[in-house]
Amino acid sequence: METRQDVADLSRVLAADEIARARNDGWSGVLALSQGEVSKGIYFLDGAIVFAASTVEEDRLGACLFRAGRISEPQFRAAMREVEASGYPLGYVLVESRVLRPDELKGALASQVERIVLSVLRWTSGSLRQEPMDRPLPADQALEIDANRLLLLGMRQFPDAERLERSLGDPGRRLRRVSPPH
Repeated sequence: METRQDVADLSRVLAADEIARARNDGWSGVLALSQGEVSKGIYFLDGAIVFAASTVEEDRLGACLFRAGRISEPQFRAAMREVEASGYPLGYVLVESRVLRPDELKGALASQVERIVLSVLRWTSGSLRQEPMDRPLPADQALEIDANRLLLLGMRQFPDAERLERSLGDPGRRLRRVSPPH
């Protein structure tokens, strides 16, 4: 993927195309997206989506766990007090206090990342900036996210069918099956 210091306009560029390009190019770094006061980042390592972050409260890990019924409000409040006192991440605190098992935390984080990625795939306005990095996060924090599945789900939810059709190009072109990158 070419390194762009400029900002792409999401009213002209599809987030899905940029995600697919990052995947296909084996790119590492962060796609930083913003829309008004909302900022979200999709982290890539060698073309794989490995994490995502958001400034939206509903996208935060605690909110996702609470909505899913995995933690109660008292458990969340106690964990947040510990986070503030210790500086440790919420997931670490929840595992250490035995509220969650490590595999449950990993599943919750993967769901959180998917929620964030799916949300930006619906954006028809805002901006996108590429921030190349060799290692956007420590290897032990990288998640395994199925980008192809997210791109398909996201395009099914995209609100502007005409933009999707234009992005796909000439309907008469020949398509061929390719293997996903490893």
